This record gives sequence, C-alpha cells and structure tokens, in this order.
Amino acid sequence: SMVGVMAGIIASLAGPAAPIVLPIAAGAVLAVWLHEVYRQSDATLRRLMAYIVDLTLIMQNVFYLAVIGDRPITRRLIKFAFRSYKESDIKEAVHSEINAYVLQAGILERAGRDRVLEKIKELIDQNRMEAAEM
Repeated sequence: SMVGVMAGIIASLAGPAAPIVLPIAAGAVLAVWLHEVYRQSDATLRRLMAYIVDLTLIMQNVFYLAVIGDRPITRRLIKFAFRSYKESDIKEAVHSEINAYVLQAGILERAGRDRVLEKIKELIDQNRMEAAEM
C-alpha cells in the first residue's frame, strides 16, 4: 500500500533528514487519500441523487396507474410502473443530467447539501407528470 511505501522511505531517511522528509511524505499520503475520497464521492453522490429522483418518479407512476385504472396497488402494478420508467426517455435524461451536474459541480458546491437538494427538486419538477395529465 501507499502508506507502507511511505513508512519505508521515512524509516530509511530517519535521522537528520526526518524533519524535512516527514512533512513531504505526510503531504503525499494526504493527497492520495483526498483524491480517493473525491473520486468515491462522485459515484456516491451520483447514485444517491439517481435513487431519490428515480424512486420519486416511479412512485408517481404507481399512483397515476392506480388512479386512472381505479385499481389497488399490487406487485404487478408496481413492476409495470418500474418497467415503464426504466424503459422511458425520462430515465435516460435524468441520469444524463445527474452525470453532467456531478462532473460540473466542484467539491465545494457539492459539499453544500442545499445545492444538491435544489438540483434533485429541479429534476423531479422537470420530469414529473402534471395534474392535468393525470
């Protein structure tokens, strides 16, 4: 691992060079760790946003199908609503917009949860069925 390599380097340079080498090595380890966290946070944010938006839009489909068909909500109805959403252009558009947002937004913007919540609301509002359609 990276930490093991750094520890070996530091141990071999211990002594008079340690005050100089130690901060440099610690900085390198920190940089590698931050890069990993940042890379993983992209995927986590993307998945979380997609989960919330997808679930909300699928639940809206379930409600719509139950109301227009005047039927109870069944497993079959839920599967149909899920499949309809999964195969729709809306899902593709939502996921493309989420990917674009995550790539464009800097870590500071994404760190503020209010901006992410605003984007989630925006995606739901843009892609939900209007009351007139129901």
